[in-house]
Amino acid sequence: MKQGMARLYAEVKRAAWAPAACFLLVALILFWRFFLLGEVSYDASHLRAFYPWRASHEKDPRPVNPVLYDPLFIYYPQDDLYNQEVKNGNLPLWNPYNFCGHPLLANGRSAMLYPPRWLAHRFLDTASAHTVLLIFHFFLMGLGMYFLCRTCGLSRSGSLLGGLIWMLAGFNQVFLEFEFVTEIGALLPFSLAFVERIFASSGGPQRIKDAVFLSLTSSGMILVGHWQFVMYALLLLAAYGFFRLVRELRRQGLWPSIKCGLWVTLGVGLGILLCSAQLLPSLECSTLHQRLPNTFDRVFLGNRFRPENFLTLLVPDILGTPVDGFGLTGMHSVQNYFEQTAYVGVFPLILAGASLLWNFRRSLTWFFGAISIFVVACAAGTVAYWPLFRFAPGFVYFTPSRILFLFAFGVAVLAALGADRLLQDRKRCRRFCILVSGGAVISLAIAGAAMIIVQFLPDVFRGILAHYGPLGLFQPLFPGQTRQERILEVVQMMLSFYNWSSFSLLLPGIVASVSALLLWLYGTGRISGRRLVAALSVLVVLDLLPLGLKFNPTARREALFPPVPSLSYLKDKTGLFRVAGLYAGGHPNCFLPYRIQELCGYDSLIPKRFYSLAVGINGDMREIMVVLDRVKSYNKGLADLMNIRFHYIAPVPGLPTLLGKEVYKGKDLILRENETALPRAFLVRSSTLFKSQLDLLLAMLDPQFDPRKAAFLESEPPASLEMKAWARPLPLRDEVAVTSYRTDGCSISASLKEKGFLIISDTYYPGWKARVNGVEVPIFPAYYAFRGIHLPAGRFQVEVSYEPESFRKGVLLSLAGLSLLSGLVLFAIFGCRQRAD
Repeated sequence: MKQGMARLYAEVKRAAWAPAACFLLVALILFWRFFLLGEVSYDASHLRAFYPWRASHEKDPRPVNPVLYDPLFIYYPQDDLYNQEVKNGNLPLWNPYNFCGHPLLANGRSAMLYPPRWLAHRFLDTASAHTVLLIFHFFLMGLGMYFLCRTCGLSRSGSLLGGLIWMLAGFNQVFLEFEFVTEIGALLPFSLAFVERIFASSGGPQRIKDAVFLSLTSSGMILVGHWQFVMYALLLLAAYGFFRLVRELRRQGLWPSIKCGLWVTLGVGLGILLCSAQLLPSLECSTLHQRLPNTFDRVFLGNRFRPENFLTLLVPDILGTPVDGFGLTGMHSVQNYFEQTAYVGVFPLILAGASLLWNFRRSLTWFFGAISIFVVACAAGTVAYWPLFRFAPGFVYFTPSRILFLFAFGVAVLAALGADRLLQDRKRCRRFCILVSGGAVISLAIAGAAMIIVQFLPDVFRGILAHYGPLGLFQPLFPGQTRQERILEVVQMMLSFYNWSSFSLLLPGIVASVSALLLWLYGTGRISGRRLVAALSVLVVLDLLPLGLKFNPTARREALFPPVPSLSYLKDKTGLFRVAGLYAGGHPNCFLPYRIQELCGYDSLIPKRFYSLAVGINGDMREIMVVLDRVKSYNKGLADLMNIRFHYIAPVPGLPTLLGKEVYKGKDLILRENETALPRAFLVRSSTLFKSQLDLLLAMLDPQFDPRKAAFLESEPPASLEMKAWARPLPLRDEVAVTSYRTDGCSISASLKEKGFLIISDTYYPGWKARVNGVEVPIFPAYYAFRGIHLPAGRFQVEVSYEPESFRKGVLLSLAGLSLLSGLVLFAIFGCRQRAD
């Protein structure tokens, strides 16, 4: 085994050091600001558009990239909580800072169990860990595609081009800062390569070793999170495994093919088993979330790759970009720039198409060609997407255009196949340069037509704006901007963008023209193949890299959620409380880095019970995710019940006044205190039982609702346990105090003169357990979305902790998978030794 690993290492080192150096150099160029300036991969300029941070940026409130807000507003706050807890030796399964609390591990995007992520956050700060993970996996994307192409028998030159195209593909670059896309994109080609090695291998120990590596890479993709991209990766992995099985059946017969297929199944199955600690809580959450499934008509009419987007395959900026301040596809509607970026370069695209003709006898070509065509058809919202929508798990919730992730993958492999064949025949190279020249001419013609229309045909230009305007083009970018101001601003931006000095429109055509020239020089024997590959690699980087450099701004660490007076005022307040506010004051999740608990939040999956109740307090909820930043009016009883002690609004004229008295007024925020807010834990003596959950919700939404009178229950509470044996002496009065509050639980001291209900205004969710004086008692839903505990008279110490059974069972299954994996490794080692003997 050691000798075999040494030979493999020597072979990889000898064959891959130069491509690895190229991929590393590209990563260093893209992330040069991190290495030279210490800046991290977040667009902190988004804070300019929201109070309280906007108070320091009144003159320049515009974000650098208006659509790149998710990494800062969704992922950074949760990552910061994860970073702190990991450094303290904890694993945060629950986030108590948003939505009155919601499951963190179970949301499927936290990636808390992904080993590289844990290591990075254990030893680095939040922003540095995020950036280092991006750099590492961005480098692995190129190396993984190179490894896959070499495993499939391609030359080093073709594999190098394939790796560069994959890591620099437009879709991957606009999703770069989302981290999970880059991480899945790094592990996916390795997984396919190990499937290929299993089918191509002739020996048992070698197959065992490849199955082990396959289980590790497939489990890594699952642990990275974001189920949509995980499902895309697993879909391609399953399709490739089936393709290789059919191919092996024709080549070697039934039994050898079945053995290879079983090893692949074992590898992927072990990978899934290793992820049980993540999968079981996520599956539990998937039955308790608020999202509604899409209909196929909505998918077809909604976020899809529209006909005009095919122009971006030749000129990526032809419809505008968010960095330039506008996008004709409507960057502020569901038709945003992320979902529909399919640009992979003019030359690689033509090369991928030509490889279908040159390698028509090679089944690998037709597999990735079929995948690419099918993916584009799905992204376009055609009936090709219907089988996935109908039968694939989770696809009823997915955005169809994001499947372009697999289009970039297929084009990268096809381009590598085409380059491999192209470099073998100089005569074919001379003919192919004509085709590339035609692509260059079309690209330059599209860019020129756009410039002429905008600059010299104003009536046509206004017609285009009138057509696309309703999609969100004229929506103001930040509070305080009127629609008319936005229209004038967009027109001015477009006039300055569509002109002959706009190099980004002309760059694809120029690069394709130079590529055609180089192919002609190679075809006529004037340059060598090595120089051609080097020049084409440089051109691919020059063509694709500017998109990533422009689209992914950076920031200094101190610019990420800096201290502001209003939030410092809140942090100085003692006791447990929540805050909530109006639009233009803060952004959902933005108070989490300051460890201020807020009712607002932003996530794709949150507990359905809380969502239903939040609709009542907000009055204008979005269907897919809760964004409590547009509160129209507060139900006073609900606000008191939810422990909302402070309301905040932006210092903008015309915004409605909230409840309570004003306690802070500055340029950053206005704070009003709700003096009647109930504490986090309180006692209620009586209860009211409702026949249905709907009746209960309607009663709570009544303006006269008062949570102090009676606990609203949907079923009989658990029978009062006999507690005389362990209850302390009766108190003289009722008292409740939260003595400790943690991310995974709290400690409460309670005294009751007579029996009643202890209400904790945190979200009711499976997995929460209560122990009263050391004895476990049930927690039941009170007021529909909160936790209730039935107590008799006496003095009690109540310990509430989050111990989900789904996570416990998942950990046991993961340990079982790890044991099986270890057994396979030992079997492979002893097998190799026996063969050596």
